[in-house]
Amino acid sequence: MPKTFLNKRKMKNVAGEDMRGRKSSNNVLRDDNAVILKNADDIRSSIMNDESIDGSGGDFISLTQAMEKSEKVSYGFAASSKNVTSQSERSQPICSSPQKKNATSALDRLLCTNSRRREGNNNSRLNMETKSLVSDEVVVEQEQQRRKVGALGDLNEYNRNIESIEPPLELVKVPSTTLAREFGPDSKEKKKKKEEEKKVGLRVSFPAPSLSWGNAEEQVFAHDNIRTTKKERRSIANNEKKRKATSNGAPSFTVEEDHTYKKSPSKEFMVEWDDDEDDEIIENHHIYLNTDSAVAVEKATLENHATSASRVASALKIDPSDMNVQEKMMKKLERIDAQGSRIAAQRIIRIQKDDSILILHVVSCRKSSNSEQPKIITLKDHWVDIQVQVNDLIRIHSISKGNEISGDCEITATNGLILILHPELLLSATMLGGSFQCLRKAFINTVVGDDPGGDASEAATFGTLLHELAEKSLINSGSSTMSNNLTGMNEKRMEDFIVGLARKSALDLYAINKTVDNFIEHARNVISGVEKWSKKLTALSRKARIMARDLSSKMSIANGNEEQLANMREENNRRFNQPCGGVHVEVLKNGTSNSNVLEVSQIVDIEEIIWAPRLGLKGQIDAIAEARIRNGKQSTDIKVVPVELKTGKWKDVVEHGAQVLLYTLMIGERYFQTPGASPFGVLHYTNDDQNEEGKTTVIERTNLEIAFLMHQRNRLAAALQPRDDEAFPDQSGILYSAENMMERAESPQVRSKLASGILPNMSPSSWCERCFQRDSCFTLHKSLESGNERTSGLQIFSASTDHITKSHSEWLNKWIRLVDLESSASQGKRATPWMDVEVVCSRKDGIAKNGLKLIHHNIQKNISLTPEDGTPRRDSFTEVSPGNIVNEDEWFHEFIVTDRSNEQCSLSKFSPGDRVVLSRNDGLMVTGRATIEKVEINHNILSLVTSRPLRVQSDDHISIQASLPGSANSVELWRIDRDGAGHAMAARSRANLIATLAKDVSQNQNQKIMHIPSETRRRIIDFEEPVYEKFASIKLPGRYMNDFAEFKRDYLNIVADLNEEQRHAVEKVVTCSDYALVLGLPGAGKSETLVCCILVLALLEKRVLITSHTHNAVDNILKRLPSKGCEDFIRIGDDEFKVLREVRRYRLGGQLWDSSSFDAINYASKKARIVGATCYALNHPFFARKEFDIVLVDEAGQLTLPAILGPLLLSKTFALVGDHHQLPPLITSEIARRSGMEDSLFAQLCNKHPSVVCSLTSQYRMNEPLTKLPNALTYEGKLKPANDVVADKMLMVEEDFDAEARKIKWLMNATCEQPNKAVIFLDTSAEEIVQDQTRESSDERPVNKGEQRLVLEIVRSLIRRKVEAPKIAVLSPFNAQVDEISELLKTDEKIRDVESLTIDKAQGRDFDAVVISFVKSNPRRDTTELLEDKRRLNVAITRAKSKLILIGNMQTLRGSNAMSKMLDVVASEKMIEPVDNSFVKLFL
Repeated sequence: MPKTFLNKRKMKNVAGEDMRGRKSSNNVLRDDNAVILKNADDIRSSIMNDESIDGSGGDFISLTQAMEKSEKVSYGFAASSKNVTSQSERSQPICSSPQKKNATSALDRLLCTNSRRREGNNNSRLNMETKSLVSDEVVVEQEQQRRKVGALGDLNEYNRNIESIEPPLELVKVPSTTLAREFGPDSKEKKKKKEEEKKVGLRVSFPAPSLSWGNAEEQVFAHDNIRTTKKERRSIANNEKKRKATSNGAPSFTVEEDHTYKKSPSKEFMVEWDDDEDDEIIENHHIYLNTDSAVAVEKATLENHATSASRVASALKIDPSDMNVQEKMMKKLERIDAQGSRIAAQRIIRIQKDDSILILHVVSCRKSSNSEQPKIITLKDHWVDIQVQVNDLIRIHSISKGNEISGDCEITATNGLILILHPELLLSATMLGGSFQCLRKAFINTVVGDDPGGDASEAATFGTLLHELAEKSLINSGSSTMSNNLTGMNEKRMEDFIVGLARKSALDLYAINKTVDNFIEHARNVISGVEKWSKKLTALSRKARIMARDLSSKMSIANGNEEQLANMREENNRRFNQPCGGVHVEVLKNGTSNSNVLEVSQIVDIEEIIWAPRLGLKGQIDAIAEARIRNGKQSTDIKVVPVELKTGKWKDVVEHGAQVLLYTLMIGERYFQTPGASPFGVLHYTNDDQNEEGKTTVIERTNLEIAFLMHQRNRLAAALQPRDDEAFPDQSGILYSAENMMERAESPQVRSKLASGILPNMSPSSWCERCFQRDSCFTLHKSLESGNERTSGLQIFSASTDHITKSHSEWLNKWIRLVDLESSASQGKRATPWMDVEVVCSRKDGIAKNGLKLIHHNIQKNISLTPEDGTPRRDSFTEVSPGNIVNEDEWFHEFIVTDRSNEQCSLSKFSPGDRVVLSRNDGLMVTGRATIEKVEINHNILSLVTSRPLRVQSDDHISIQASLPGSANSVELWRIDRDGAGHAMAARSRANLIATLAKDVSQNQNQKIMHIPSETRRRIIDFEEPVYEKFASIKLPGRYMNDFAEFKRDYLNIVADLNEEQRHAVEKVVTCSDYALVLGLPGAGKSETLVCCILVLALLEKRVLITSHTHNAVDNILKRLPSKGCEDFIRIGDDEFKVLREVRRYRLGGQLWDSSSFDAINYASKKARIVGATCYALNHPFFARKEFDIVLVDEAGQLTLPAILGPLLLSKTFALVGDHHQLPPLITSEIARRSGMEDSLFAQLCNKHPSVVCSLTSQYRMNEPLTKLPNALTYEGKLKPANDVVADKMLMVEEDFDAEARKIKWLMNATCEQPNKAVIFLDTSAEEIVQDQTRESSDERPVNKGEQRLVLEIVRSLIRRKVEAPKIAVLSPFNAQVDEISELLKTDEKIRDVESLTIDKAQGRDFDAVVISFVKSNPRRDTTELLEDKRRLNVAITRAKSKLILIGNMQTLRGSNAMSKMLDVVASEKMIEPVDNSFVKLFL
């Protein structure tokens, strides 16, 4: 290994020494542990005349305090002893607290501890390199650097201003506490390094600055990290490199050093990074290195996108000469650029690491010119530690101006420029605030979320409700429009609001075992102080309203006298600027606090959702106000600022202050003011021991603090950003062999993929034991990272994970990987309003519409109660008036499509109930979420409903917020993007998987259900065979007094109408101690069997949960219960309109079951032992304290394993009912599907234990001829009619009165009632002319116009022959064909009631006559995978009761194995009818 490389290795470890005990300044000068760059001439005198930068009394000193004293002191350093005025100042180390030896702030931990590990190992740290040179040498070196910058191109105005005032620097050595902790005074390492330091540049790890609005006492955390020694780490790194060199032949890189930067000669060496993980990335070419001098490389830029693709392909070890690969790379780059084009993002094409700077070469995502030259971004200070790769998107943002920087620039900690990595990832400000405590916790919270049962607690629930009360109090006191028109309240109204809120939240209170009265009493004790604070805070707002009224009356008297009017306005402004009430606040800036007064002139909004795609941030801000700070008679200008309310007892100025500072940035994106970001934010704690009104703190924004917050945001974004598997070759499959897992267990922490990102390493601390994500964190470390107590660094780790076996870990690895694959494939479902509409619509499942004009807004509707079920109904549009009964959470708006709307996406793509994101400025300004209520395609009108009114400037009297800042104008165009639930579903699936490996607990603190996951693991992972009781030994409830004969009589009455197979299934379900499996073949009466199971379980007083994957499947079971005399059941579901009309009255909160009080909910819970809900609704508060004896899962074959785990974890036993030979779970990712994700738990258990499966083979749907196809294809002759009546049932038709139609043989045979024609295949390949007319289209969405015409003629003939339209269905595997047939059916009044469905939507339904269009007709015999799916085909051919008509091209369909087998049966049974040229006459 070249010597230069070895020397750079040694430069990483620099000896340190704690100087607190030393009293001589000479010792400071002689200390070799740290260095500081200091002005040689100009700075010396200014520091000597200033105060000590350490502050007074040895308190914690933040970075910004030091910078206030001297802007030329590099961050992390105290002043030289030459420039201090006292002995104590010379000896005081910076960033050190005398109370606690190792006290550090959150950002100290971030940059001095976590960043030293660089996420991959535990020893990487933020490094900055300097040269140990005399002052003259530094001057020369700086001049050389300036010349190089000139060669690279001019920097922007920010950097030119900074460089122009930066004088020559010299080196003065002072103590560093971070180094002193690592290396003591007698450190041998220090002595070994001294000689090396004289020869090579000195690399020093600086102690990081703190957030100035925190203090040392609040920010102390215990770090118990177990770190490997340098020797161990180097050994591991060397072994890994040797292994890779052997397997991959990865060469080392030759980097020619620029002599303007370095004094040492050019030598070949491995590029140095801080850990072996980074070396792996380099060896995989994920960092593109320069192989020429700096100036030459900059000139050799990419001239166009083809060259760019070639360069990137080379970096990724792809042969550019391979045109196919190059085309793929070009498409990949186009997708990346499309994500960042409209937010002015730039794509990294090259990365250079040089000493203490990082240079990024970027190209704009905007395709303005193919010959555009790359820009150069130079990163210094903490930005050097950013984790970037080639092709990553970044954006450079100016804090002060609020715009992007597109030219060459330099970014430091203090120059007001920030780099946003992956701005397309919108990260929550709340989550980022909490990430300082632990980045891993924030990551897990993002991709996993809470446990399946939720995370309800008294503090959280009460805090949320008090939060809403505080917001209402602010609106009541400080809004000139919202308070008067929307939620204005006097004292009595406030009391009424408390009571109403408590009743509305009764379910949430029930989840924590608290009554409505408990909360009301608590709220009354708190709200008085909140109201006093609100009135003081908003005194200026009330003054402004009074003055406005006075001015209006005076101006009317002035009669247009301009001089008088000018004097009135001047006097009005003078009065307005005078002090008026306000709240005394502590203003924190640069670590100091001052007593000032905060005055709010208006509350603009509450709970406003802000998405800031240019900043990569999102959040929901508690309140937004127009405010100013007053200090005596002086005051700041009024600005729009965020107000953050905290109602709990816990105070963390670091976490909460970070949240507020990020909100100040986001305000700049939402409200156009100068400067862009808010100058300060407000943090108010309502709970304070010393003041009933609480404590208010104003946090002023500084460039330094914003820079460090965005650095933390970038760290989390880098972890969350999906990475290609090849970037981490040691874990490309996530699933490890036994040998590999043993090797990983012996190594230090390894990095694992989760949610396609990289799971941050554990950072053990005293907080871990109390962390709400502890169980998830430990489980992931044990299973995904092969962790143990040693690698975790926590003694409690073993006790929490010793139950997890090797097979459990492998199971979790597999399913986490599958969920991640599926989530990645579903990214197109998520709303991305910052992308071009055309790009969104081109993605799979992407739907967006722009160019919408608002024609009616903020309309509320009357609500009435229908007598039959008591369900609220929306009657008509109406204005808000005292006499109307309205829902204050529903605001209706109508939009019309203009000619400026995109044509790629029609309104037909949207459906009522779709959730969308509503935005302005073509997506760059998100207004909030909405739900589509109605789509009027003919009139191009779209109706939306939102939970809050829109802010729109309008003179219309309906408008309630016309004058508020940030309002839309009346001519502004809007945009909507459909927002799928892919991310939330994936997080819930991961949470279910992790919860399955949880440790058994008897009962948690919130009195939730008893969790015994070990039983679930035994059944579904270990696959132990289920156990059943004897029917005669069933434990009977008390009312039977152990009289089994009486129970059996009741039991027989329930199952009297069932056949023997169905009775056997009921018996198995009732007697199972583990689980039961019921395989219900098509039409075999599984729904009726399930109903009987429920009735028998109700006799036994069992607590039963009925669930499935859809609302219809659940309601299809529940709606049958009332007719059987069972009405003691509850339907759980927040959206009443998704519940069937027959079941709505049984909803919790509906007509039968009150949910407005604890007693009412408790009564319903005890009275109704039967509960129905979809498997995705189990985070409902009702389930927080609910436990079930058995869960019945209908259509279990269509549920993925992660989705079904939620209900299984809530019950002691379960029964799965379904048919895994029909449709499997819907999986988007082809890789996940082939890897086994579509293998439902029902299919796995049936295949594992076939002897325990209860099969229902006697079907009541199809006549005997219709059973031939499914028996031949799937059921091997097992499917049979239940009786002769079913077997002989034929379609009842009359003679077709159309004389011309009676002449067409194939049409008459297709619609006749003859038994031998019950199944008929209309072959369009018999004649060439027919083939030509029935060819499929060449569009991406497959349709067949000829088959559509055939379908219409067949349907019309069936209608003419007296078959009722609702009993006819048209099916097709392809959505496009279904959509077009549906539109054609609507054009004819007689056939408009015929349904057109996809095969997937038809499962679970049946019709007298079914027509199937297979669409595919081409000479290539290309049939696509949809027609290769035997299970989908099985569903299609088993929907008909009496008549099945198949339409297709036999020659083409023979290309499918599944279809070919079906066609063999059709041919052998003589069911084929060729379509002759008479069809062409009909077509013409």
